[in-house]
Amino acid sequence: MTDPQPHAELERRLGELVQQQRDLVERLQHDQVHFQQLARSVWRVQEEERRRLARELHDGIGQNLTAIMHLLSQSISALPDAIKSVEAQSYNAWELLVVDDGSSDGSAEYLTGLEDPRVRVFRTEGVGACGARNVALDAAYGEVIAYLDDDNLYDPNWLKAVAWTFQSLPDTQVCYGVRVFDDEGRALRRTVSARAAMHFLRWDPEAILIQNLTDMNALAHRRGPTRFDEELDYFGDWDILVRLARDVHPVEVPAIAVYYRTHAGDRLSTMLDDEERDRQYEIVRQKLKAALKR
Repeated sequence: MTDPQPHAELERRLGELVQQQRDLVERLQHDQVHFQQLARSVWRVQEEERRRLARELHDGIGQNLTAIMHLLSQSISALPDAIKSVEAQSYNAWELLVVDDGSSDGSAEYLTGLEDPRVRVFRTEGVGACGARNVALDAAYGEVIAYLDDDNLYDPNWLKAVAWTFQSLPDTQVCYGVRVFDDEGRALRRTVSARAAMHFLRWDPEAILIQNLTDMNALAHRRGPTRFDEELDYFGDWDILVRLARDVHPVEVPAIAVYYRTHAGDRLSTMLDDEERDRQYEIVRQKLKAALKR
């Protein structure tokens, strides 16, 4: 006849192990909740400290900005001036995220030598303009995002104008400013006119469904989940602007945002042939039509 003692002891031990497992799960769940609460508390302290420093440094404008630069031109000659135009801003609560999408012109070496701690550099390989900007958006710390291509120049007061706009109008999600062309013929018609021009259109919810009203370099928006459509290159700014402005119209900021240099031969606007540009145009138009049916 089998001795019941070993079975009873085994059941007792199993019961103890089950209880220990339950206790461990409860402690882990409690620790996880505690950790999440601690993480939220740390985040709130960090955000308040950022705002406090911004207020002290910038006359009460509590906005931290991220400027995103994607290397487009494959010409290092323009890059240092573009970065200097960010460093020369009259508003100093910014970080600059530079995405080098596989350059081969010495830009990578130049970027490695930068000493400004506010400049962070990311390296990608052929993800395209919109893919590169998404990499930077995922890494951004700023409350507000602005953009600059490596062959253009910010006006020294642009980021201050952006900060004032979002601080003064808390419901604003997106804004845009003025861009100045060094040659309006080369910028708009691919023919040299030797005449500078300013481009600044009023927001029109009907016209935006037909064509873009501004430019990536003159655009700024609050940080959020919206990302660029990586199938697009040339019309990525138009596409994201429409989505950002779906619920609240953009604010037109009557200040110069960017000086648009058209002399670079390998600008994105000149690199795409007409067929590819038309294809991307239709992608955006179809997306807009689908959105209107919802």
